[in-house]
Amino acid sequence: MSVMKQTAFPFERVFVLNLDRRPDRLRFIREQLFDRAGLLPYAARIQRVAAVDGEKLISSRFSKSPTQLFRVGFLSKLGARRLRETDPSRKVWGMDLNPAAVGCALSHIELWARIAALSASFSFFSSSSSSVLSSSSPSRTCYLVLEDDSLLPENFLECYRARVAGIPTVEMGWELLYLSGIDAAGEKQKNELQIAPGISRVSQLHRTTNAYVLTPRGAKTLLEGCLPLTFQLDTMMTIKVGNPKRGGEALSHPPPPCGVKKEESKALFVQEPRCLTLQPPLIVQESRMGSDIQTPPPSSFVSSSGLATSSSSFSS
Repeated sequence: MSVMKQTAFPFERVFVLNLDRRPDRLRFIREQLFDRAGLLPYAARIQRVAAVDGEKLISSRFSKSPTQLFRVGFLSKLGARRLRETDPSRKVWGMDLNPAAVGCALSHIELWARIAALSASFSFFSSSSSSVLSSSSPSRTCYLVLEDDSLLPENFLECYRARVAGIPTVEMGWELLYLSGIDAAGEKQKNELQIAPGISRVSQLHRTTNAYVLTPRGAKTLLEGCLPLTFQLDTMMTIKVGNPKRGGEALSHPPPPCGVKKEESKALFVQEPRCLTLQPPLIVQESRMGSDIQTPPPSSFVSSSGLATSSSSFSS
């Protein structure tokens, strides 16, 4: 086992995605970070990022916007077609795109591009001298991405370090670490994917964009693998699955359709990016605040499982 020995702040930056029209959520996440999690001493490292409001992005020109997003390469042809679908009974709830989900995706993707761009400067400054691989070296620089309804534990840093210390050394090359999420995989598959107490590989049925730690390399991999967008972003993030033990390379597979037994996708886990998840999650979503992305499912729905931004000082 690899033990995290350093006591320095483990993240280069903490990015918090928040819609301008949701000051209530901004107050909530500030309380979570500073009062509950004890991160006030690190306020200079925490930034609010204005999320893209998908409802405004796709409003009066709804019929044309999906086509425009397809033409610029943001949506696949199928994604644009599914976005145009307005009949709730014909949508795959939790997986199909809607205006809010497009805004969510744009928000995270812009942030990934920002994180990936930072790796160039890291490479420039580290190329002249070699360094030992560690979580504090440029090659292991990590960014914590949070949505504004994240419920953090008390003594967050202590809890985070303790959980990450359980990651086996052989898996320390992860590029994406989920701190939150819902996994609809069956118990048998979950057990197969566990690699250490509280640490698991990521199944294709894992869903969240709520809280995760990302490296610049992971950001590049996500940008390459998630675009063009066909489904909601958390589905796209887990779409490249395989099983090396069975000779399977990472291929893009859509999630099992409704009615397919979860056991049929057993032993498959996300290959790109290299990712792990903390189970049980370290961070959960505050459900009482509602969702800006998911509308309540219709009485009979098809089940799957399932922010160009500006930045400002978070503590201001």
